Amino acid sequence: MITVANSLLIMALLSRLIKSRSPYVFLSIWLYVTLGIFQTQMNMARNAIAILICYIGCGYIKKHDFKRFLLYIVIATLFHTSSILFAPLYWLVNNVRLTEKKIIRLLLVSILCGVTFSWVRPFVVRFLPFGLGRYFAGNTSKMESLIIGAFHLVLVVFAILLIDKRNRASAVEYESVGIWMLVLEMLFFCIGYDVASATRMAALFGPYLIISIPNLIDRGITSESMKRNAMVLVVILTGVQYIARLQINNIGSTMPYMFFWE
Repeated sequence: MITVANSLLIMALLSRLIKSRSPYVFLSIWLYVTLGIFQTQMNMARNAIAILICYIGCGYIKKHDFKRFLLYIVIATLFHTSSILFAPLYWLVNNVRLTEKKIIRLLLVSILCGVTFSWVRPFVVRFLPFGLGRYFAGNTSKMESLIIGAFHLVLVVFAILLIDKRNRASAVEYESVGIWMLVLEMLFFCIGYDVASATRMAALFGPYLIISIPNLIDRGITSESMKRNAMVLVVILTGVQYIARLQINNIGSTMPYMFFWE
C-alpha cells in the first residue's frame, strides 16, 4: 500500500511539473525514462517525492515569490531533509546573471571544487554539525558517477549548440534555474568520485534536465522544422545512451522489472 501510494504521488507530481513547465511533454517523459531517472527513483521514493515538490516550487523563483518557494522547500523536507540544498537557488538565480562565458567558468570552478574535495574532506567531516559529517566520511572512488555527470553535461552543451547563436543568451537566461541545477549537479558528481553520498546529492539536481532540455530547444530555436530535428537528435542520443547504460550497470538492478504480483 505504501509503495502504491508513493508511486501515485510521484506520478501526480511529475504530471503537474511537466504539464506546467515543459513545452514538449513527450520529450520530457522520454528523458525521464532514458536518463535513468524513473528507475533510480524506484530505489529512492522519498527523495523522488521531495525532488519533484522542490522542482514545482522552483517555478516561484523567477516570480520573486520567496514565501511560496520556501513553503515548497519546507514541505519537501518533510519527505527528505536533503531538500534544504535547493534553498540557495533562489539567490543564485535572482542575483547572478548568467552568460555563456560565466557558465563555462562556473562549470570549471564547480568541477575543480569537486575534484579537489578529497583534500579538504577531513576538515569538512570534523566541523559539520548534527552528525552530517558522516555523509562525507566514505571514500569510494567510483567512475560511474563521473560518466553519468559527463553525459548530462554533454547533453546540455549539445542542446545549447543546436540553439541559434542570436537566441542563446535569451534561452540561457530563461532557463537559468536549469543551468544552476547543472552546475550544482556537476559539483556533487565530482565530489561523488570520492564520497558515495554526494552522488545522491547530485541526483537532486540532475532530473531537472527533463525540463531544461525541452525549454532550451523551444526558446532557442525559431524554426519548427529545426526544433523537430533537434528533438529527434536528442531522442536518438539519449536512447542509445540508455541501452548502453543498461548493459553496464542495470540502473540500480531494476531490470528485468518484476511486477508485485509475480
